[in-house]
Amino acid sequence: MIKRWWRGRGFGVHSPFAFRFITETLHCPAPYGYYAYEELRRLWHEAPRHGRMPLRRLLAIYRVGVRFAPDAVELRGSDPHGLATAALHMAAGKQRNSTRRVTVHCDMAGWDESVAAMTCGMSFTNRRWGVTVADEQLPLQHFEVQI
Repeated sequence: MIKRWWRGRGFGVHSPFAFRFITETLHCPAPYGYYAYEELRRLWHEAPRHGRMPLRRLLAIYRVGVRFAPDAVELRGSDPHGLATAALHMAAGKQRNSTRRVTVHCDMAGWDESVAAMTCGMSFTNRRWGVTVADEQLPLQHFEVQI
């Protein structure tokens, strides 16, 4: 259990890309906040309670959009209130020329098929939602993290 917690926070991960993604994007250092957090919190509180995703997940999806540019991120799964879509629209930034295809699974619907279809890249999940990053320069690796 302790080893799982340790690796789930990025420790013991040898890939520099995966370590930075886990520690800087999925787990934002506590004292730091992004400029759109207050707006995202307001939208989250205004959304009906039934079916809305947890606030931590919404903020992590926003950080994924900031990291990879929102146009490069595809959403899959259930987003009944449009919160994840709004978070990606708020993640304004420059469009980067990248070969990476990033998919955010708002829930686990279709996760197994997406991961099985990967030939390269990395996947990150906590068994409730996940992110896949398909890139030919990354080895095929799957990480179970504490998101």
